[in-house]
Amino acid sequence: MIEGNTFAKFISEALSKKEDALNFNRALSFYKKEFTLFVGPMFGGKTTRMLSEVDRHSYRGRKIYAFKPLIDNRYKESDIVSHNGGSLKAQTVEDGSEILEFLDDWGIYSLSDKDLLVESPVIAVDEVFMLEGCGEVLSHLFKCGATIIASSIQLNSDGNPFHELKEIMPYATKIEVCPAVCAVCGADAHYTEKTGGRKDFEVEVGGSDIYEPRCFNHFSYF
Repeated sequence: MIEGNTFAKFISEALSKKEDALNFNRALSFYKKEFTLFVGPMFGGKTTRMLSEVDRHSYRGRKIYAFKPLIDNRYKESDIVSHNGGSLKAQTVEDGSEILEFLDDWGIYSLSDKDLLVESPVIAVDEVFMLEGCGEVLSHLFKCGATIIASSIQLNSDGNPFHELKEIMPYATKIEVCPAVCAVCGADAHYTEKTGGRKDFEVEVGGSDIYEPRCFNHFSYF
């Protein structure tokens, strides 16, 4: 955890420089803990907005540690990629526990102490709903002092909330709902209709071949 005197020293050093106001704002942004969550149906621009938020922290000089599900190979295996082509290098993981294991390997987190080893890292995770145990892990990292930026569908194609989203939503300091455009009528779409694939699979990787964004009136399960 970050000690109070460390924060005070950082602020003092910032204010002692010529660009006092700028450095002070940077110091505050460095130590501000946020849990930002972008949710909505498929094709709603969640990943695009998440990447934009990551860029803001990167411009401030903060180190980004990005993760994505191993099974999500729709565009690139080792990049978080938005539908409009934006991308971010990321470590692939099979579940939430692997996030902690990689952070431990990189000297960012201690598995033995269950605490961060660096001050205020930024952890970005795409498609949280695909990673079992990710909700608990991200909530824990936030409590330890990390800034979390995540994107996810919040409801499955049956209209039920994903477990991982129920775990993290209470801790989010900012939740942005990203509606898509209904494939039937063009209204705002907040739900994902499964039009193909395996109906017995809650999580199945695919695109417009098996999924469509739908509004309330054209979502089959309401």
